[in-house]
Amino acid sequence: MRRIEIYDKTRRSPASSPSRGVGRRREPIERIADRMGGRVLRDGEEAVMEIVMPVSENTTHGTVDLCGLDVLEKRHLEVLFPDVERLEDIEPGRFLFFDVETTGLSQGAGTRFFLIGLLESMEGEMRFVQYFLPNLGSEPLFLRIIAQRFGRRRILVSYNGKCFDYNVMRNRFVMNGLEMEAENAAPLHLDLLYSSRRLWKGFCPDFTLSTVERLVLEYRRRRDIPGELIPDVYFRYLGGSDESGELESVLEHNRDDVFSLFALLIRGVRAVGDGCEGEKERIRGVNAVSLADMLFRIGRTTEAKRVLLVRAEEAEAAVRLGLLCKRERSFEEALQHFGTLLRGAGPVSRYVFACTEMAKIYEHAVGDFETALSYAERARDRLRRRGVLYPENGRQGAGVETMHEVERRITRLLGKCERRKERGV
Repeated sequence: MRRIEIYDKTRRSPASSPSRGVGRRREPIERIADRMGGRVLRDGEEAVMEIVMPVSENTTHGTVDLCGLDVLEKRHLEVLFPDVERLEDIEPGRFLFFDVETTGLSQGAGTRFFLIGLLESMEGEMRFVQYFLPNLGSEPLFLRIIAQRFGRRRILVSYNGKCFDYNVMRNRFVMNGLEMEAENAAPLHLDLLYSSRRLWKGFCPDFTLSTVERLVLEYRRRRDIPGELIPDVYFRYLGGSDESGELESVLEHNRDDVFSLFALLIRGVRAVGDGCEGEKERIRGVNAVSLADMLFRIGRTTEAKRVLLVRAEEAEAAVRLGLLCKRERSFEEALQHFGTLLRGAGPVSRYVFACTEMAKIYEHAVGDFETALSYAERARDRLRRRGVLYPENGRQGAGVETMHEVERRITRLLGKCERRKERGV
């Protein structure tokens, strides 16, 4: 790379002198850099604006303290990202949080990214950096600078970045004949969209970043520009419009996005830690069943059960606990959890499921055919009532016995009860 000159606001750069024939698009970026405490990096006629902002230890984002990355324990990260390999490589200083603003939502070759926000740990301190592309002719310099940042890091953190941001970036590198990561073509990438969907399922109507940060982080942006308007702001800037207030809103929008990534990762790790420790009050804002399923998936059954016990009175948790205890042959405990489903209000399918499971345990594990028969008959009665009230709804739901299957169970149990009476048992 040729030497990069840094714009000095005390003098006019030769590249920006009117005598060189540069149009009026070039000057606004220098004024914006002055106002926002940034600087302009130059390589010949190419220019990129850089803004660097240190992040203090007492910084908060909504209700989350943006403390150091040392809180990100590997055993909690493996719960959030079970599909990610090489988690043993995780070290706090190797994280790079990133978010880009683009000229459109397509991932085609014509879509460019013109702004990237990066949050990284440098020498034990967090630092936020933004790079802005003031004109399309400076894209090669823009990409070379970004490549230097990504080449130093191995752990990328994004929100839907695996499907969108990262692909748009790679496309632009390919179109310019550049390498994005010189040392590692496949960096470790943690995408917070998927873990957020699991942890806060049922708490958010959708999982756009703005919704999650509002409901999970309780963060309210001071002024924000809707994401769909951002490409228009950039195109107006390229056309020579000096609406710098709008552009500054885009920069602030991008900064909020990146800080939300940091806060969401900390919030997610703490939720896993609280759940594994059985912290009843602190686990309230998390979908306990989803968290337990995440723990089951990586074989941490004891912690999964502890999470479910916090919400044992809730139907979904009772279902999981009942099946878990049944698999562990803790039949008395399983019966208690299935009994919770019978006492609570809920759909017919859940009631029939509980009766069926209890009938199975009494028949095959306990050997009490009479009690098993009573639960099978309760399931039949509930199905009959449903058939009278809703005759058009013949399906009962996945995993729930049909009327025919319940009748077969009752017939079999009647036979077993009769044979036992004949033997005088």
